[in-house]
Amino acid sequence: MSTNAKIKRDIQDFSPGELVELFDIDATNIEGGSTYHFCPGTISGTSVVFNGVTYTPLPAEVEGFEMKGEGQLPRPKIKVANINLTFAAAVTSLNDLTGAKVTRRRTFKKYLDGQPEADSSAQFPTDIYYINRKTAHNKYFIEWELAAKMDFENFTIPKRMFLRDTCTHVYRVYVDGAFDYTNATCPYAGANYYTAEGAATTADKDECGRRLYDCNLRYPADSDELPSRAFPGLSRIGYPYR
Repeated sequence: MSTNAKIKRDIQDFSPGELVELFDIDATNIEGGSTYHFCPGTISGTSVVFNGVTYTPLPAEVEGFEMKGEGQLPRPKIKVANINLTFAAAVTSLNDLTGAKVTRRRTFKKYLDGQPEADSSAQFPTDIYYINRKTAHNKYFIEWELAAKMDFENFTIPKRMFLRDTCTHVYRVYVDGAFDYTNATCPYAGANYYTAEGAATTADKDECGRRLYDCNLRYPADSDELPSRAFPGLSRIGYPYR
């Protein structure tokens, strides 16, 4: 997608206007999933509408989208506030949204719907990534690491993925003083608790980081086979299950 002519003109202007970032998380490739639209903030205290789509204001931080010219594809991160539980239910029931498609759109405020110069075609080239793994989840925020679009080029994203570095099991959830295994597919039911970063912790903060390392923490060294669904022998980040 080439840069729109209006955007080319604007970026040469000393005062192009307020830049707006819009995010679509499309989880329809996951059974039971849907599409979520949000933006890190509001315009004049209201939701943002662009090309007929309403983007829910949500405190969020994004980083790592820039190409560094070193040959390595970027691994952006998105951190969203957990204040209104917008994504909490989806993360719990939809395997942390692993494999969901993330689209970042950027435009200027003056081109949003309802503005005098509204124009849905006036936007920077869209950035497309896929959620590779959840890196943090607590009562304050949820954070994901993304994989660049090229890592999934020419592959469809089905319900089940072969992922090199990420286990796709649904881990247990600690609720009201006990673990809930209703949606869990991970067989671990032990009493050793770790954070997503691998540090020892208490039961209420137990969370799997979904790496092979995390599986090794929870199972003794002499286990014949780890139940991880990651495929560390793959040469690519992901490969579709057929």
